[in-house]
Amino acid sequence: MWIGAASFEDRCHASLKVLEKQSAHISQAIVLDYPTRIQPEREGELKRSQNREAILGYVGRDSQLHRIPSYRFGAFLGILADLHAAHRKARGEVQYAFDITCLTKIHTLALAYWLATTPELPRVLIAYSRPHDYGSPIRKVWDKGAWLEVVVAPFDIDPKPLATGVAGIALLGHEGDRLRLALHEVPLDEGVVIVVASDDPRLDLAAEAQNRWLLDDISRQKDPTSISLARVPLWDMARLKKIVTETSDRAQARGMRLVLYPFGPKPLIFGASIFALSSYLLGTWYAYPIPRTYDLDYTVGVGTTYWAALTKC
Repeated sequence: MWIGAASFEDRCHASLKVLEKQSAHISQAIVLDYPTRIQPEREGELKRSQNREAILGYVGRDSQLHRIPSYRFGAFLGILADLHAAHRKARGEVQYAFDITCLTKIHTLALAYWLATTPELPRVLIAYSRPHDYGSPIRKVWDKGAWLEVVVAPFDIDPKPLATGVAGIALLGHEGDRLRLALHEVPLDEGVVIVVASDDPRLDLAAEAQNRWLLDDISRQKDPTSISLARVPLWDMARLKKIVTETSDRAQARGMRLVLYPFGPKPLIFGASIFALSSYLLGTWYAYPIPRTYDLDYTVGVGTTYWAALTKC
């Protein structure tokens, strides 16, 4: 079963193209269709409509199409819970293939939470198609008018009462303006800033340019141990797990909130969330500015599609 999102980005159906080439059978599909605003609007809606049709061409028109707000954590959890309950009742063998490429970041967090807290899951594959290039990062200037609000919330509905203090895990990508706003809303006292070490210098350049202000702040801090900087390859989950678990354990021992600032590539967002929740479920939060609109040139083209099998953390 394939679960993914229709988007104005062409890479939203790249994993389906791979599956078709491998003659893989898709028995069912759930397609999220976000009612987001895109600029320019006409071109954006046309692109999203074309990609939605392409997805339905792969998975069939009897697939479940869910039009849900892009920022509702609980809405996606409800879809996942219903999906799993139906499959458990049917008692048939199934494999989930989650394409996180064009899920919103908050739904990537919701998926991680669901996988970390749901027992007796079937086999799970994670797909991610990276872009050929990112759009024009210099256009993404921080402006409070660009955001609806900043969501600061715990992952769990019954979080642990915590003392003051924030330990943060900031994942850097090409949304430096969004990260800056999240840090302004929830300043961190200590933690780690994670930058992806890509094999494509163009993607690294976009992240470095967008987050230069933060990297400069880290280099000038008086206590170099309070906020550390780590570079992690896109799929080095062993290194990511070590960094996140150490930060989570330290926050838990001190009674601090652990806050994720999820603005890096989706595989790192997904992995960091899974590892943090496995270590510190009741103390992990996220800070998430909701954008008013999305740029049509958010990314350009389609790069490599990666696959990973989920195992117990």
